[in-house]
Amino acid sequence: IGGMQHGPIKWIATLGPVGGGGLLWVAEQLDWRWPTPVVWAVAITCGLVFLCSTVLFLQKSWRALPERPFQRKFMGPLILFAVGIICIGTSAAWYFRIATPVNSQAQEKLKGQRETLPGISVHLVIKINDVTESRRKFVFDFSDPEGAHAAFYLSASNMFVFEVTDIRGEKYPLEIPIGRTGIPFGEWIYLVAEVGVSSAKTNLAVLVNGYVKQSRTLSFAADLGSRKWENKVVGANANSTQHGGFSLAELIIYSVTPNDEDIRKLKTYIFDRYAIQM
Repeated sequence: IGGMQHGPIKWIATLGPVGGGGLLWVAEQLDWRWPTPVVWAVAITCGLVFLCSTVLFLQKSWRALPERPFQRKFMGPLILFAVGIICIGTSAAWYFRIATPVNSQAQEKLKGQRETLPGISVHLVIKINDVTESRRKFVFDFSDPEGAHAAFYLSASNMFVFEVTDIRGEKYPLEIPIGRTGIPFGEWIYLVAEVGVSSAKTNLAVLVNGYVKQSRTLSFAADLGSRKWENKVVGANANSTQHGGFSLAELIIYSVTPNDEDIRKLKTYIFDRYAIQM
């Protein structure tokens, strides 16, 4: 590259970021899930070529003009250099999920302590879309013959809620915010919503891409009846109203909460098949 003239360098400097940005736009528009890591890698590579080419251009031009004052023609490459750094930083932050904090207290609480308990564990590969109406938007609502419910919905106040109702009508909700700190809109995720009941406690948890976003432990055993979740409604509540908007690629339902080894196998299956990023 060092031997290239200014013309080719300018072409590389221009086409590199434009090509990377074009690939990213196409991937988003066509909803390509599997090549996402490759697309981001190509974008970062183009950005690096862009920056190196700009540095070489400035270096060669500066040597050709010794002891001359700063010229206006250097402003363009310097601006492009700064834009290139911003593009690479943004790509890296997105790809490695730097902007995705995890509920560390909940994560530490459940780490290495997962038990196989009777209840329900719902696993979805899903892309949730926004519905502008001010009401509840259900993803699922499951119930057993005794009247216990396990439901997941977006509330009218724009909070995701995993709500468990026992046979006496008592409700035990978990609230998760929208966005990187909770559950994002418009992208494919691996979502788990589960409740497990032992003789002395009840565990509720919501996980996104393998990370615990919210959890709650009740110091008593919630009565969920027979836990035979025969009545299953997806995309609405038990009355087939309050529909939600989403795309669903996978739905797995267990009548117990998986242990650590089961979760590891599930994550391997989901991430290998759908290339969902951690």
